[in-house]
Amino acid sequence: NGRSPSRRRKNVFLRRHLPSNRPAQ
Repeated sequence: NGRSPSRRRKNVFLRRHLPSNRPAQ
């Protein structure tokens, strides 16, 4: 990761850009 966003912001970043966090139904 080139940037180091805040931890709470990182959570949102991962959630927005990484849809792999969704539960497989």
